[in-house]
Amino acid sequence: MRNFRQLLELPDYITLLSAASGMFSIICSMAGNYTVAAWLMIVSVVFDRADGHIARLIDRREKDFGREIDSLSDCLAFGVAPAVFGYALGLKDGFSILVLIFFVSAAILRLARNNVQGTDKDHYQGMNVAYNGIIFPSIYFIRLNLPFHLGQFVPVYLLTGLLMLSSIKWKKI
Repeated sequence: MRNFRQLLELPDYITLLSAASGMFSIICSMAGNYTVAAWLMIVSVVFDRADGHIARLIDRREKDFGREIDSLSDCLAFGVAPAVFGYALGLKDGFSILVLIFFVSAAILRLARNNVQGTDKDHYQGMNVAYNGIIFPSIYFIRLNLPFHLGQFVPVYLLTGLLMLSSIKWKKI
C-alpha cells in the first residue's frame, strides 16, 4: 500500500487547488460574499483545466488516482458550490431546494458515469460539470446589471442538471 507522497503528482496539487477554491466559494456564499464566491467558481475552472493539461504533458503515472480526486474535486467545485451559491442567494423554498438537490445529484451521476464509462477522445457524454463554474457566475454577474428575478435561476439549475444527465455528445474544448 502506497502513501500519499507516492501517489500525489503535480496535477493532483492543482486539482486540490480547484477543490480549495470550490470550498472557499461555499464559505463565501454562506457569508454573503456572493461576488467573491462567483469569482472563486471561475478560479476553480481555471485550476480544473490546468490540472488536465499538466497531467497530459507529464504523462502521469497514477491515472486512476488522479481521475478519482479530479471527480471528487469537480463534485465539490461544480456541483455543491453552485448549489450552495443558489441557496445562499435565496433559493430556499421547497421546490428550489428540490431542484438544487437534483442538480447536485445530476453532477454526481455525471461524474460517476464518466469514471465508469470513460469518454471518447473528442466528446463528453452529457454536459461537463465544470461548465457550471462558468454558467452560474456568469448569470450572477449579468443579474447585477439587468432586471432579474432570483427565481430565474431555478430553471437554469434544472436545465443544467438535465444536460449533465443527458446522452448528448459535447465537443471537448
